[in-house]
Amino acid sequence: MKNNVTKIFGLLIGFVMLLGITTIDAQINLNKLKSKVSNPGSGSTKEKTEVKTEPTPCDAAASFEADWTFANSSVDERKFNWIENSEKSIGNFEKNISKMKSDCPGYDVAPYEKRVAEFKAKRTQAMAEGKSADNDQAILDKADMLLSSVNDNTFRLYNEIADAQAFYNKCKDCDYLNFKKKLEDAMARNPEIKEKAEKEPYGAAVSLKKGYQAFLNNAKDIIIPEVNQKIEGAYSEKAAKHLKEALNKAEAAFITSNGLLLIAPDNVDFLTLQKDAKAAMDAVKKDLGGTVYTSAFHGENVGKIVFSKSPVVIKSENPAAMTNTFVAGDYIYCAAYLSDKINTLAYNSDVSIEITVDNVRKYSRKFSLYYKKDLTAFDFEIVPDPTTSEQKGCIEYTRELSTLSPRNHKIIIKLQGNSSESLAVGEFSLDCSQGMDKLTTIAQDLRKKQLSKVFLPAGGALNTAALQQQAIKLWAGDETPLRAVITSNEWTIHRNALTSIIEYRDAWTALAVKKTDGTCSIFYWAVRQDYTGSGYGTTKFGAMGDSEEIPCENVKK
Repeated sequence: MKNNVTKIFGLLIGFVMLLGITTIDAQINLNKLKSKVSNPGSGSTKEKTEVKTEPTPCDAAASFEADWTFANSSVDERKFNWIENSEKSIGNFEKNISKMKSDCPGYDVAPYEKRVAEFKAKRTQAMAEGKSADNDQAILDKADMLLSSVNDNTFRLYNEIADAQAFYNKCKDCDYLNFKKKLEDAMARNPEIKEKAEKEPYGAAVSLKKGYQAFLNNAKDIIIPEVNQKIEGAYSEKAAKHLKEALNKAEAAFITSNGLLLIAPDNVDFLTLQKDAKAAMDAVKKDLGGTVYTSAFHGENVGKIVFSKSPVVIKSENPAAMTNTFVAGDYIYCAAYLSDKINTLAYNSDVSIEITVDNVRKYSRKFSLYYKKDLTAFDFEIVPDPTTSEQKGCIEYTRELSTLSPRNHKIIIKLQGNSSESLAVGEFSLDCSQGMDKLTTIAQDLRKKQLSKVFLPAGGALNTAALQQQAIKLWAGDETPLRAVITSNEWTIHRNALTSIIEYRDAWTALAVKKTDGTCSIFYWAVRQDYTGSGYGTTKFGAMGDSEEIPCENVKK
């Protein structure tokens, strides 16, 4: 019994000694871990032989290590949304470093900051590689349908220039040559992309080659014949002296051929087509130069309104003086160049000027150019020098521009026919962040000057008391008629364009009225008498022309 007790007591002493040794080892290992967290330096796990003082552990450092392990758990940076999640990880790293600085003063954070910088560089590289891969795949995806918009077997030039321009824009938008180079570059740098692109029957390179061949076939069978038809039509219209129609056909042919060359610039058939279309266009323009165009400058700007800071002199234009950039307070002049005589383009030569500011219509004014019905180019004053100004409409144009906000504006001015079709259009920028006081002064000076010179015009041979009274009675506006003057010397006879049968006659009238706000204006319009077969009927309203303000005291002068 005594021996058994002795044995048991010995075992207990051995167990206690073993437990003490294990506890001491655990304490030593814990101290080693604290020492490592407190001094991450190179990240080495080698123990120091002598530790005189035990560093104080920092909880933020341990938290950093946990976040670091999690953020770097993926080998392939494009898996598991690593790129997206890494941004959040960087935020956590920087938050932990900030906490180290605040909670553990004197703690060495430089090694942590270095690791974060390396992590950011790694993320940037991964993003670049991912973006490059995405771009390459996008190129492959786009190839199949790239030329589909221009491979249209229903292509026709029914609307001539409009249809031609639409086709040209499609050719430009598909950007075939640049796309082809991008595909080739992607294939050259990425074997996987190359393999995909060359795979039959739907690989990107294969599809692009098939699309290009389809384009050539469509051009041969449909587009080239259509363009040749327009070229022939241009010469036919030219021979018939229908120069506007001839130019439309020739320009449609030229624009279309230019579109073809955007995709195949070395194609001999396309180059020949372009050459033929240009020859037809030049031939028509040569004829127009003798009958419509007032100068070479006119021929280069048909359908356009050009702008200058000095008056534009028709037939003697200075191209170097033209500009589309103005500052408030600058003088602004313009000229409109038409494709034919105004009386051919606009019925009865009635037109309007529309001013659009930042794509919003600001002002519109109707007037008649009947007295200039045979002209093909017109100069206009928009914001003229008040001391030399001669036109009337500029009072309204300048006033409208003087009300704009103090910033940069896009101004579009359009000359339209009486069916709202565009005869000429131009655009300029107006910086109103400075000079608005000067612009306002110009507007005021123009108004004063113009009003002081406004009187009713002299009467013509038809200015009888009877016709004056008839004109006054015809006025149906809210204004009160004050005085009418018939300005025509004789009636203008109008015949049917096909039968030459007389339809009516008209005479121009200036009517002064008093408006409801107390100001006075002159309306220029025509009185009309329809032909009855043996004479002319009663007088009635004909066509409305221009209008302008007149000082009420000048109405009777």
